[in-house]
Amino acid sequence: GFSDAAPAEQEPDRYTYNPANVEVPPELKDGNPMAGESLRFRSYPRQDNILIYRSPTMTSPTTVSGPIHLDLYFSTSAKDTDFFAVLLDEDEKGNLSFVDQPGKVRASFMDSNMKRTLLTPGKIYHVDIKLWDTAHCFLPGHKLAVAITSSLFPGYARNLNTGEPIKNATRMVAASQTIYHDKLHPSALKVHILSF
Repeated sequence: GFSDAAPAEQEPDRYTYNPANVEVPPELKDGNPMAGESLRFRSYPRQDNILIYRSPTMTSPTTVSGPIHLDLYFSTSAKDTDFFAVLLDEDEKGNLSFVDQPGKVRASFMDSNMKRTLLTPGKIYHVDIKLWDTAHCFLPGHKLAVAITSSLFPGYARNLNTGEPIKNATRMVAASQTIYHDKLHPSALKVHILSF
């Protein structure tokens, strides 16, 4: 979950992204996760290919706004991979609703949009994932949540994880993704809290 405290020694979290076996989220079949305000995230994806971090339960109305960034420390077993960050509102029943459009990074382009640099498997990297700006009020009893995953197919093209040229790659490999949140690698969601 989220914490305002500085991170201590913590074990990283892990999930597997296999581009050959991605679930198609019902919410994204039209390619747009924001087609309606009541879209739910609860049916997707399986818990083995996503991480969801939650804030404590809100005790009063809390409005967050942009700019919104996910400061992410990660490693992967792949030469290239994707990471998505999705801001969510979890109600008292555990239903997760989209708050805004997801942020995305293709790791081989995280240093430059013009030059592709393949990753070293197992090396720890740091990237700033920018989510779309928004303002959203989380009601009492709700939680702010952020989902981290590596595919929102078919709304977004899959990264095949091989590092092969994008235009003609066909081979797919599964990637073991590791997300760090310790003292040396303090992954964090950064938002503005509005006061009225």
